[in-house]
Amino acid sequence: MKKFTLFLGISILTFQFTISQERKLPVDTVVTTQHSVTINGTAINYTAKTGTQPVWDEMGKPVAALHYTYYTRNNVKDRASRPLLISFNGGPGSGSVWMHLA
Repeated sequence: MKKFTLFLGISILTFQFTISQERKLPVDTVVTTQHSVTINGTAINYTAKTGTQPVWDEMGKPVAALHYTYYTRNNVKDRASRPLLISFNGGPGSGSVWMHLA
């Protein structure tokens, strides 16, 4: 009985310590990388940007952040004529894997 009480006491302290920690995420971040892929013998250079986009409340305070990944083909003279594809995945983890591979 004493062992159970001691274990329960440690668990409660650990839980209280865990929830008292404040988590902070930078609200507006971006990481840019350069890549190249060869498709049917043609090299295609592209830029990948990934980051977070803040969501603001009525008072201008950031209340959430949306994660995004943005791909652009390099060396395109007329970007206005390029198609734009917007894809929303179904959630974290495996859902986003298929969006990037497809």
